[in-house]
Amino acid sequence: MSGGGSASAFAAVRWLWGELDRAATTWLVGGAVRDGLLGIAPGDWDLATALEPPRVLALLRGRGWPLDTRGARFGRVGVHTRAGVVDVVTFRAEGDYADQRHPGRVRWVRRGEVDLRRRDFTVNALALTRQGRVVDVVGGRRDLEARRLATVGPAAERIREDPLRAWRAVRFLAYAPGDWNWDPALAAAVAAAAEAARAVAPSRVGRELAALMDRPYPSRALRAAGAAGLLPPWPPERRLCRLPDAALRWAAVEAVWGWPGLVTRIGLPRAVVREVARLRGALAGDARSPALPERVACLAEWLGQPPPVPLPITGRDVMERLGIPPGPAVGAALRRARAWVAAQPRPPDREAVLAYLARTGAEPLDE
Repeated sequence: MSGGGSASAFAAVRWLWGELDRAATTWLVGGAVRDGLLGIAPGDWDLATALEPPRVLALLRGRGWPLDTRGARFGRVGVHTRAGVVDVVTFRAEGDYADQRHPGRVRWVRRGEVDLRRRDFTVNALALTRQGRVVDVVGGRRDLEARRLATVGPAAERIREDPLRAWRAVRFLAYAPGDWNWDPALAAAVAAAAEAARAVAPSRVGRELAALMDRPYPSRALRAAGAAGLLPPWPPERRLCRLPDAALRWAAVEAVWGWPGLVTRIGLPRAVVREVARLRGALAGDARSPALPERVACLAEWLGQPPPVPLPITGRDVMERLGIPPGPAVGAALRRARAWVAAQPRPPDREAVLAYLARTGAEPLDE
């Protein structure tokens, strides 16, 4: 496969693939095939097989690969290899999604073409045989060449089955190189399902958005989400790709949308939540924030703001020294302190700033 990860990783996948394929038809499916055809390194590896879960487990136990069997009754076995966890999934057909998340029934099938037709998007419904033949029964390769994201089957039905697919459609736009667009039927289906998609559990949405922010084109995805009514509008001039990592990008998103605490609400990893809080605090001039100054300056520049002037005091310090209650006067005193600190040749310490405020009183600056 062109662009397909490291040689050692793919060798591990091929070894596992061969063991399964000798017992029954087994294909490489989904994202690895799509990415290989795009000429980029696959981010994950999935194998689909005619073997039912008990036979997969019987074949792989004792081969030296740690196995994750928690999903075995649903047809999924995780195999830990040098390529990471490779999911081995039994060919299956699905019934209706009664709960807008899980199929009402699942049955194992022998033919992989049936399994491909139950997948979400056509570009994810591609398979590769060990002989190198691409299996495409839904037009995924055509859509790949046209840079078009379309559903397998009627778009309205597929999005209605599981509204999380609307968020997956958003995430895909952040990942895919080239001038990608949603098929018109998919765009209409996502917009029609916006209310249901916004009601999906925040943790599930958070996983999609976390993946989105690590991709090369997050702004393109946010603009599509805004146009569909899933998220607030995203300004076209705001290009998140100019920020080097996910924490800076999330801090920028919270600032642009005026949505503090967004990263906590959608359940992003704690390390990201902490770093976003540090960045936002430092951007506001909180001297207690441990964010690195160069990262804060990077965020401020992206937002079109001057680098923040850190203050060695807090609002509580102001209230105690000036004897004033919480309210606008505290904020005015902090702004006056920041202006004074910025004008000093050397950063003054906490006592010097408080002494300045005590001398000048609590009146706000003329603005």
